[in-house]
Amino acid sequence: MGGAIKFVSRKPTETPEFTASATYGSYDRLDLKAGISGPISGDTLLGKASIGYFRRDGFADNSVDGQDDGDKDTLAWRGTLLARPAENWEFELTTDGSKDTPDTSRTPARETSVFGLFDPNEDPFEVDADFNDLSDLSVWGVSARATWEASPSVTISSMTAYREMEYDAHLDLDATASPIFGVFVFEDQNQFSQEFQLTYEGDRLAVVGGLYAFVEEDVTESGIFGPDIAFVSNSINDQKTTAYAIYADGTYDLTERLSVSAGLRLTQEEKEFARVQEFFDAATPLVPQIGQGARATDIDTDTDFDNVSPRVSVSYEFNADLTAYGSISRGFKSGGFDGRSNTDLEALPFDAETLTAYEAGLKGRFWDGRGNGSIAVFYNDYQDLQVSSFTADDMGGFAALFTNAAEAEIFGVELESSVRATDNLRLDLALGYLDASYAEFIGENGQDVSGDLTPANSPDWTGRLGAEYRRDL
Repeated sequence: MGGAIKFVSRKPTETPEFTASATYGSYDRLDLKAGISGPISGDTLLGKASIGYFRRDGFADNSVDGQDDGDKDTLAWRGTLLARPAENWEFELTTDGSKDTPDTSRTPARETSVFGLFDPNEDPFEVDADFNDLSDLSVWGVSARATWEASPSVTISSMTAYREMEYDAHLDLDATASPIFGVFVFEDQNQFSQEFQLTYEGDRLAVVGGLYAFVEEDVTESGIFGPDIAFVSNSINDQKTTAYAIYADGTYDLTERLSVSAGLRLTQEEKEFARVQEFFDAATPLVPQIGQGARATDIDTDTDFDNVSPRVSVSYEFNADLTAYGSISRGFKSGGFDGRSNTDLEALPFDAETLTAYEAGLKGRFWDGRGNGSIAVFYNDYQDLQVSSFTADDMGGFAALFTNAAEAEIFGVELESSVRATDNLRLDLALGYLDASYAEFIGENGQDVSGDLTPANSPDWTGRLGAEYRRDL
């Protein structure tokens, strides 16, 4: 849909606050959340902490062991310290983490026959899984922000962040009781980012600009455990991304009602990709050790991507309660390498994906400020759309591809409104329409199959009605 959603956590409060909630639902779902915020040392040092526990049984029953499949068991936490040692200085340190350790992974329903030996399963809430006993995900991170108000109109900020992720899983992709196509994954990822930003707020001109650097490394060991079809493999992928960007964006008030904005971002990225893969005898136990099998893949390559992304917008304020706007912007998703590549030829990099977005709309308030609403019309034009697809290789075997296969066009309309019906009751409405299609999709043998496919995750209609009632205790 049009526009992006940015989530910004609330800062610690200057007055003490405590929140808690509990939710119970179907499949023995239990959500527990609690948070505390307030001063630690006057208004010089503030703090905030929150914790949540989320549990749910799986949606499907597993006929192999009689247990449910795809359950949830997550513990998450977050803590923040905010220091104001001087009037024009502010430091914020935040750390967070989560650990998801369910009993099982999620198994797909078997909608097609497997080798003619296992019939399709007509019940999507019943699975046959023998390789679904692991799905652990751990994430933690720390970030620091320093802000200096150099003058009433100039602010300089530094944002530093580091994160780690570990994911271990057994996935039963054949969805049968036999060891045919089990996939094991052991992934370790870390990333570091640093940004310096300067903002200027004048009477008629507002500008934000900065420098950004990002480094990420991901090492994944994964393979197929299929002794029943004499197919056992293991691979190690080592992927590294180094990115730099410089950006600036400014808004100028031509009149009291008419404003224009323009921005530009220059990005340079380097992608490094190394992969080794080996095949093993069917009797090899899980997990086979790299270096003891038949080496089939040994890739080590890299590539660079450069991009220039501009943005232009205009807004007009009819009055204090109604504003119209229009914008044209361009963005890109960096290219890279298909992590399933088996040869140097397959490891040729796919191109960056680019998006040109057009949007116009109205937003405003009504009923003396008790209600607000917006309507937007947008058109998104994708070039070199990156898609993941499944096909057959030259020998007729299964192959998964990640390529630039398509051009896509998405037209949409969004309507949102929120009304404070009473001091305690708020009503929300959201409605969206999408007309998404592929302008071109080059499939097998170079044929355009755009007329047979539609973009994923693009429903024609979406909607939401909500009501929230609050009362202070």
